[in-house]
Amino acid sequence: MRCVNIDDFTILLQGESWTYDVLPCSKDAIPLLESNESVVTWLVPKTDQMKLSHTCTTHIPVIFYKCKYWTLSLRMSKCIYRHIRLRKGFKNIQTVHGVKTLRIPQLLFNEKQRTQIRFEVNLLLYYFFMILYINVRIKF
Repeated sequence: MRCVNIDDFTILLQGESWTYDVLPCSKDAIPLLESNESVVTWLVPKTDQMKLSHTCTTHIPVIFYKCKYWTLSLRMSKCIYRHIRLRKGFKNIQTVHGVKTLRIPQLLFNEKQRTQIRFEVNLLLYYFFMILYINVRIKF
């Protein structure tokens, strides 16, 4: 987690502050973070907000802890957004209270896409070898 200078950003969507005794980046916080999107605050850089067509990919998810905003680590993001699955036609943009934000952080989205591609390749190989096995078995 890194501290974010809030003067360089505008708050798009305010999340709840972290009020628990444990650090949000510790392993003890995993049960508290799991599927708990309410603690995530979305920020946009002020330079991007001045442009008329800023993209959601510049949005940054942070957590409010001890009166400061902190970036989410990949482990924290995985824990918070564990319930999100990349299904066919998945769009990483959502509208909450009239504000467009990312559904999951861009870094986590890229990671999920990478692992999904690896899984799809394994399935294709599995089906190929099953068909090959069935063909060989029928011939003999």
